[in-house]
Amino acid sequence: MLADFNPHGNGFIFYSTVKDKPMHSKQFNKYLKHALAEIGYADSKEICFHSWRHFFCARMLDFVQDKRYVMALSGHKTEAMLNHYGVHLEDEKKNS
Repeated sequence: MLADFNPHGNGFIFYSTVKDKPMHSKQFNKYLKHALAEIGYADSKEICFHSWRHFFCARMLDFVQDKRYVMALSGHKTEAMLNHYGVHLEDEKKNS
């Protein structure tokens, strides 16, 4: 049904203003910031969809001992990049 709603008729469920391209993540962030501003969220410019990935990894690292599970769910290819989130959060916890 969503693909049929696409005015370009190219089958994309999420479409952009460019006929042959699907929607770009910047468009999602634009709409997210607009929605946050509409509900009165004060720091709407501080939030993006990547924030959700960060939040997910951070919370999972609090509860899951085997980092390979978190890496598989989050799409991180290296433990070093996943640890970037963990170390950052540990620093935040120490400072609060």
